[in-house]
Amino acid sequence: MELFRQGLTGADKLAKWVGEKVGEHDPLGFAVKRYGERMLEHHNQMQIFGQTKPRPLSDIVVDVEILEQPNYLTYFTPEELQERLGADERHLGRRSNPKPGQQVIEDTPKLTVLGKPGAGKTTLLKWTMVQALQGTLAFNAVPIFVPLKEWADKGITLLAYIVDQFRMCGLPEPQAMIKHMLKQGKCLVLFDGYDEVPNGDKEAIYQLQDFVKAYPTNRYLLSCRIAANHQTFVGFQLVEVADFSDDQIQAFIRRWFKDEKQAESCWIQLKERPSVKELASTPLLLTMLCLRFDKGGAFTENRAELYERSVRALLEEWDATRNVKRDQIYLNLSVRQKEMLLAQVAESTFREEKYFMHQRILKNRIGQFIAELPGSEDDKISADSYRVLKAIEANHGLLVERAEGVYSFSHLTFQEYFTAMHLEANRDEGTLDILVKDHLFDPRWREVIVLVSGLLTSRTVVDRYVLSIRRRISQFAGGSTLANFLNRCAALVEADLSHKPAASRIRLMIFALIRARVRGLAVGQDIDRVLDRSRDLAQTLDKTLVTSGFRELDLKLRLALDHALDNTLGVALIELIETYVRANRILLDCLAPYVVVSKSLREDILEGLLLE
Repeated sequence: MELFRQGLTGADKLAKWVGEKVGEHDPLGFAVKRYGERMLEHHNQMQIFGQTKPRPLSDIVVDVEILEQPNYLTYFTPEELQERLGADERHLGRRSNPKPGQQVIEDTPKLTVLGKPGAGKTTLLKWTMVQALQGTLAFNAVPIFVPLKEWADKGITLLAYIVDQFRMCGLPEPQAMIKHMLKQGKCLVLFDGYDEVPNGDKEAIYQLQDFVKAYPTNRYLLSCRIAANHQTFVGFQLVEVADFSDDQIQAFIRRWFKDEKQAESCWIQLKERPSVKELASTPLLLTMLCLRFDKGGAFTENRAELYERSVRALLEEWDATRNVKRDQIYLNLSVRQKEMLLAQVAESTFREEKYFMHQRILKNRIGQFIAELPGSEDDKISADSYRVLKAIEANHGLLVERAEGVYSFSHLTFQEYFTAMHLEANRDEGTLDILVKDHLFDPRWREVIVLVSGLLTSRTVVDRYVLSIRRRISQFAGGSTLANFLNRCAALVEADLSHKPAASRIRLMIFALIRARVRGLAVGQDIDRVLDRSRDLAQTLDKTLVTSGFRELDLKLRLALDHALDNTLGVALIELIETYVRANRILLDCLAPYVVVSKSLREDILEGLLLE
């Protein structure tokens, strides 16, 4: 690697290394230099989904992490995977001990990199090529980048395609030079998008296999979607691109925006929306989030709208932007039918508290949907349901194989979104009434309940839905223990109940204080911090409460805090308070400005909030 420390440009370094090794500084060294300069100019940028102009790779590349054992090669039951989640339910795909991607590439001469759609596989290969041209890898090699779809579409031999890449750099008759480098093992061949080669194109697959056999001493890096047939290359180690960690998400955002304040604002807003941040672990969806934030300086409050955009990107637009046409094994389903299939699967499994599902369960659920389609044949349903499952995984990445034969939605957010979609689509069958009656006080259903309010478009239906939530909360609070506590809170602050918004917000402040104290947060000087946060919360919800009024409340709030310490709050009452406040929080989210609830109903509910 001494040559790479002599201050030369990347292309000069590569040319000198090749020329010295074979004793031909020119034309071979010159040719490689020209090739390196042209490839850097062409490949050191990416066309970003949703943008008209490409961006430099340095704007979007972060250090990729690799799982040396792909998920689908591990052995866990659905129950074991669910148990491994612990309290962190929102990270279905998180795996421990990933390795730096560059290290794995440098240590492994022949590598197949697997990943979900939009996981950053092409970006990884292009960045590896740039690093090879710039001389920053731990080995010397002339990188050759082959987009396999483009090559297959041309209908020429693989060697002819590679020769054309050099010829386009202005090099006459480069075939002999390329063959020489390949035979000497001087190349890093990057095959991008093996899943984009049509399954029926056996000639192309044979050519790839024969090429690797003919030039075995070169380095090879092949990218492929996880569910595709990639196990056709002997001697290639299989690895998987890991989901982005929080550190990688932050690094991506900083590079994307460059402006520190804008990047920090984006990251803060993501952290405040855990279900949205969960999507950011996939580079494609993180890119979409950054584009959305870049346009308005904020994420849309309607999460259902945001998730719908993400789902549509994975279902139809991502392949379309690259002119990829995959095998039609989706039984000619429309996009809407695909969504309804996923919605039916999501709702049934979510209702059963299953985040991870055995393949046979998914096949059965998909089969039930297919059986209702016109023209379905009973004797083919089992085989068709398996093909549809693999198509969803390979083409869209909305379902992912987490262990051998065990699947989940790629993000819990998508399972929640499709569940909400199913409930909204079947509301005439009473699904929304059942949702509120059975699940309002179950924290696991919180996101689904809020998403439904964003999916509903009829003001009459929305009013009925929101009012049912309010009435269910009132029924819950009607119990003597909680009702007595609410009355005691009002008495403690001597609130003027004729001014309902102020009184209800004061109660909310008291609840915030008590919850904080019960959790051990309000001790010593932390009491002032909790008071400040409670005041901020109340002022956010009720603009009529002015700062001067808060000063008068401090003593009463501290009195309420002391009340929480007098050991009269038993565990049962504390749980009731927690549940009650959480349900009111859901109600507030369902009254957000984007929800098409009538103005009068919104005002009535807000005025009576926490006043049972």
